[in-house]
Amino acid sequence: MNVWKEFERLLPGQQRQVVEVVTINSQNRTSTCKTISGNTFVAQGVSVPAGKRAFVVAGRIDSEAPNVPTYEITV
Repeated sequence: MNVWKEFERLLPGQQRQVVEVVTINSQNRTSTCKTISGNTFVAQGVSVPAGKRAFVVAGRIDSEAPNVPTYEITV
């Protein structure tokens, strides 16, 4: 039994963040995204059109997110 591997299984996976895609830059295949709190950043990928919500994992657009109300809670 590898204790370290057992510990790693307890850790959460990569965090998924819901953002709004603001603009798409097709030249370098990146998208400018805005978080719920209003911060902007650049993510890799152009699969979600501007104006839509997307899931971002590890700085890369994963897929389109459903358009449902979202809330940010700090624990």
